[in-house]
Amino acid sequence: MDLKGSIKYLKPYYTLVHQETLTHQETYIKFINWVSGEFDLYLQEKTEGLKIYYPNVYFNIKNIANSGQEIKLQITILSRSKEICYKINKQLQSIFNQIIQIYNNQSRK
Repeated sequence: MDLKGSIKYLKPYYTLVHQETLTHQETYIKFINWVSGEFDLYLQEKTEGLKIYYPNVYFNIKNIANSGQEIKLQITILSRSKEICYKINKQLQSIFNQIIQIYNNQSRK
């Protein structure tokens, strides 16, 4: 996962959309659980993926496509500040990279 994502401004919110592809359903579940734990003090909704309502920010992580073992997830961040969008995306990137690193190390054993 990288910091790149398409960002658009539609008054009054910036919207950053980022997509990633995973090879295992387990990795997606671990990512959702880890993000949920990281933001456990904020209002969360887990009906379709994970929605978190952070002060002045809303972000959503959901599975948008399954094809066999491949999972495509989409992260959508809405904020009144472009910098906050990038900050949240960076936090999610860090969690994502840790999950990938841990999962890959475990699968090699």
